Amino acid sequence: MTKPMLSLLNAPASRESVAILSLVLVTGAAAGQSAPLSAGQLPATTCGTNAACVVPSPVNPWRMGGSLNYSFVAGSDASFQGGKSSSDAQSVNASASAEIPLSDPWFLSLRLAYHHLTLGPAAAVPIPDQINTLGFDVGLGYRLDHHWTFTASAGPRLYRLSDIGGADIGAGGLVMAIYKFGPNLTFAGGLNYETDRNVPVLPAAGLQWDIRPDLTLDLMFPRTALIYHVDQQFDLFVGAFGNFTVFRADANLGSNIGQPAFNHGLGTYRDFELGPGVEYRFWKGLSLEVQGGYSVGRQVDYQRLDQTINFKASPCVQTALRWRF
Repeated sequence: MTKPMLSLLNAPASRESVAILSLVLVTGAAAGQSAPLSAGQLPATTCGTNAACVVPSPVNPWRMGGSLNYSFVAGSDASFQGGKSSSDAQSVNASASAEIPLSDPWFLSLRLAYHHLTLGPAAAVPIPDQINTLGFDVGLGYRLDHHWTFTASAGPRLYRLSDIGGADIGAGGLVMAIYKFGPNLTFAGGLNYETDRNVPVLPAAGLQWDIRPDLTLDLMFPRTALIYHVDQQFDLFVGAFGNFTVFRADANLGSNIGQPAFNHGLGTYRDFELGPGVEYRFWKGLSLEVQGGYSVGRQVDYQRLDQTINFKASPCVQTALRWRF
């Protein structure tokens, strides 16, 4: 889950930073990627929502970060054209990102992310053995004042990493606005697009609310959570994570099951993982997270063939190592 950076040991960050980090996850997840870093830190101020307050000029430091995530979804029935066959899933996501100040109030963001997915074989079902994707985004941000921040990002997507042709390259991106209503409440909204996804344009909206010092509601899609801060190093949470991956199947996927239409098929893998978890912060900017629960709504959608494979709900577990500095 994306946790408010205020809870990190000795690592203050603006609520706009956390909101942007959370929302941009939808861009990465849509292409099977992890998120870029936050939009940077706004000036510290006690203005709250007082529009007449004079805000000091911000100091925009370089920011870098990354994550390494592993998840396992237990085998469940895959329904396709009236038949059923069981298949599990393992995924590994890795990302690195940076934010570079240009001039007050502009900043540049960069992101490189890799996603690997292994699916258990299912008889007579067009499920790829492996999915590998890579994405790169370049973004530009503008901080209007201590309330408003605007960002836009875009970049290429590789839907597979071998025998790459023109049809294996796509594009995606995100535009958003972040509004800091007060010291404990931030709203965000925008649009995420992925040219070859089954749903090309998705809303990107949410909020983060510090209900009280030890309780936070984080409704930033695709990672949402209700978080209880036990202390400066330890959190408990209940939440959900959405994983979306656009991919290109290999040349023989359909032929192997007698349905050649699926050869080189363009598909979208989707999965939602729900359940409780814990996060432990070792030191400034470095944390480890473990979550268990159930995978629901898992499917593979071949959007251009109008064919969908649906999986039954099944147990899952994931762990993530995250760092930001």
